[in-house]
Amino acid sequence: MKSPFFISKNYDEVAELAKFLAEKDITLIAQSFLHFEPVQFSVQHPFDIIYFNSPRSVIFFQYQQKIPQNVLIACTGNKTAELLKGLGYTVHFEGQESGAISSVADSFKRWCGEKRVLFPSSSISKKSISSQLEDHQKEVVTVYRTKIVSKPLSYCGTYAFTSPSNVEGFLELNTIPTDAIVYSWGESTTEYLTAEGVHVTATLKNASIEDLIAILKSTNQ
Repeated sequence: MKSPFFISKNYDEVAELAKFLAEKDITLIAQSFLHFEPVQFSVQHPFDIIYFNSPRSVIFFQYQQKIPQNVLIACTGNKTAELLKGLGYTVHFEGQESGAISSVADSFKRWCGEKRVLFPSSSISKKSISSQLEDHQKEVVTVYRTKIVSKPLSYCGTYAFTSPSNVEGFLELNTIPTDAIVYSWGESTTEYLTAEGVHVTATLKNASIEDLIAILKSTNQ
């Protein structure tokens, strides 16, 4: 019997992965350990660019404010870009290979020059992009709160972790077997797993279900 496959996302986000694994007679366990809620915020300074690091940052920002028409829009990853474009916005900078966040940060810093940037963020954001800019050039506003809610799970042979926070939530009540295959969605998640003594089998260049499936196909999993 094939061992189950775990991913730290909810089932409604991973239909394509569930279908792929079902065809291989592999059970998918999908469970996010994160809960999100809006936070009241205000923007104190004018800005030339607004940078969204996830679809969720777009959604929670738009709960309270509209994106001004006269600003440039930047983001990390194709999923965030797709959401923005679907809402009718033009994306002026899209970070490629969202799993390689340090490369995205370098590219964005060169692209934005001396322009002022607004970063709508989570309460536990790692600030990988905004930390590259001087204080006078940026404003970081918390637009949503992320809470970690752990849950015990049964053994799996393969694990796919989508964020450091989800790793933290998983490890509160679970352990990763030493012989497990572990996939990480990006550098930050890999760094967290490694610090916890977990060997990462592969780090995705683009944090997406499509990229994960491509790796699984290449390894015949």
